Order: sequence, then structure tokens, then C-alpha cells
Amino acid sequence: MQHIIWTELKRSGTRRTLFMALLLPLIILLQFNQVRAGYMFESWHGVFEESAGTIVAITFPLLCCVLYLPTVAREIDHQFIRYARTRVSLRDYLIAKGVVNALITFTVFFVTILGWMVFLRYVEPLLHWMTYEQDIESLTTFTQVFTTDGIYMLAYAGWVGLNAVVYATIAYLVLILFGNLFMAIGIPFLFYHLLNFATGLLSVARFSPISTIFPFNITAMPLWTIFVPFSVLGLMLLGLMITGMKRTEWEL
Repeated sequence: MQHIIWTELKRSGTRRTLFMALLLPLIILLQFNQVRAGYMFESWHGVFEESAGTIVAITFPLLCCVLYLPTVAREIDHQFIRYARTRVSLRDYLIAKGVVNALITFTVFFVTILGWMVFLRYVEPLLHWMTYEQDIESLTTFTQVFTTDGIYMLAYAGWVGLNAVVYATIAYLVLILFGNLFMAIGIPFLFYHLLNFATGLLSVARFSPISTIFPFNITAMPLWTIFVPFSVLGLMLLGLMITGMKRTEWEL
């Protein structure tokens, strides 16, 4: 299994994967360029929330799914997986590709979010790109709990990376179960926004995916609230995993 995972990781190092990995920091930088001149902030937290919590928040499931899934879809279309299972166990091969999908997704989101926070906290003040006004900064769900910058950065980057992995894994399982890339990307994206709409309609926006992954548009909530939509997502993932384990015939 480890050999398969390592082989697939090396095979995933393509220009397309690199380009898609750079899409996330590019979006953040473009948003930062928009807010650096026309907005006033109390601290680097506000800059981070505005630059990483708008476009990224809206397109989050899409960004999670496009990193590695098109590579798997292309292999299915070219019947590469059908030939691969003559050499290795199909079960091990599909699990290995799922692990690679998760590793790539987590690494891209964790490193990007953490790196951007580190830049805003320690590098930007030396460059003086932003002008901060002295005011009382409002707390968010995470900053009220993790009061030390370093711990907050690691905890929040890890939380975003974990959610990205779950969305990407759901999309991966849909892809190998149904063989349709559009469905694989569309289902997590629709789930994300339909749940956002439903929670807003029911006046419980604090439980919406967008407000629990990017809790910058609401007042600080108890930390346990972030696990409510995450649990629903986990049940969805578990159901897909059980469906995959029960399947005996594959048309990959």
C-alpha cells in the first residue's frame, strides 16, 4: 500500500496539479490587492479574513475538488485503472488514490492558509503595505478560543485543511462510484450552498458550512457549533464509504 501511495504521489506531480495548487494563493492575493488600498483594519486578522474569507469561502468545495480529481477522471476515461488492477489489488489502488487526493488537498490548503497568516502577521508589518487604525477588534469563533497567534494559525489552518479533505474525499468517492466528474464536483458544491441557504432560511446561520469554516461573517460563536455541519458532512462521507465497500463489481 505504501509503495502504491508513493508511486501515485510522484505521478501526481504534473504541471496541471501545480497550476491548480497555485490557484488558491492566486485568488487570495488578488483579493488582497483589492482590499489593501480601500479598506481600514484594526489588525492583520481583519486583512486575513477579508482576503481569504470571501472568494475562497464561496468557491471552497470547487477549489477542494479540482486539485486531483480531474487526474483520476482522466485515468477512468482512458481505462488506466482497468489495466492497473491486473498488477495490484483494485481495493488497494483505489484507497491509495484516495489517500493521495487527501494528502494533496490538505497540504495545499494548510500550507496556503498558514503561509498567508504568517506573512500578514510577521512580514507585512515590515513592508508597511497596510495602515491599521486603533480600535477594539471583534473576536471570531476561533480567535476567542485560540488567543495566541501561533496556536490560532495552526488550529485554523488545520481546520480548513480538514474540511477541504472531507469535501475532496466525498467528491472522489462519487467519482469512483458513478464515474462522472461533473457529478463528483457538483454534489459537494450543491450540498455546501444548499445547506448555507437552508440554515439562513431557518435563521440558524451559525450552523452553515460557510460560517463554520470561514467564521468571519458572524459574531463569535461557541466552538462546538463548527462541528454541527461537519458531522453532517461526516455522515455523508461514511455513507459513501459503506456504499463503496459493499460494491462487488466495478466498471472503472
